[in-house]
Amino acid sequence: TIETLCNNAVVPIAGIIFAILMINDLIQMVLRGNNFKDFDDSIFVKWIIKTLCGTILISNVYYIASALFGFGVSATSAAMTTLFNTSVTDVSLNKNALDGLSIGELISTWLISIIVYLGVIIMIVAIVIVLASRIIEVFMYLGISPIPVATLVDGGEFGSVGKNWIKQLIALSFQGFFIMVCVGIYAALVNGFVVTNNLHTTIFTIAAYTVVLCFSLFKTGNLSKSIFNAH
Repeated sequence: TIETLCNNAVVPIAGIIFAILMINDLIQMVLRGNNFKDFDDSIFVKWIIKTLCGTILISNVYYIASALFGFGVSATSAAMTTLFNTSVTDVSLNKNALDGLSIGELISTWLISIIVYLGVIIMIVAIVIVLASRIIEVFMYLGISPIPVATLVDGGEFGSVGKNWIKQLIALSFQGFFIMVCVGIYAALVNGFVVTNNLHTTIFTIAAYTVVLCFSLFKTGNLSKSIFNAH
């Protein structure tokens, strides 16, 4: 659907913008020749080659942008395989830690465990929200891709639009990598966590890790953009 929308609705608009920018570029190239006193015929050859390259690029920009996004997808897949391709030990509970606890302490422990459980559910919802919003944002960037690419031919203010779009797309593609890093760190901290004597401290520690992970997931987008200088 996004591919059809991009090729049928956005590419014609990008073509008009590209034509305007190329005509303006030709005029500027001619005027730079000291009002035809230092006129060079080669500028037309350069302009024609530049126009042909830009036309081909705009016509196939959806597939080029998808391939560019694939670099981040490849890094994310490699991170997922590296971090989660090993055996995972479930969080275990040493029943001896419950020995000697009174009814009140057992009830309080049970209530704290429910809070931690709810925190994990919230964490899962946060992951789904981040991933869903990221997928929608990816499709938006791919769907509008011909317009910012059409501005790349401009050496002035409009050219920065296309450059920033490329940075944003790369940053968005590598956001998945940072999400995998966050989840991998959380799994390493919690994996094999055995509850011993200090039961409440352990449960609160896991709850704290969960809160930090949720906070970190929502920061992955800004982190990726800051690394690739996208704004």
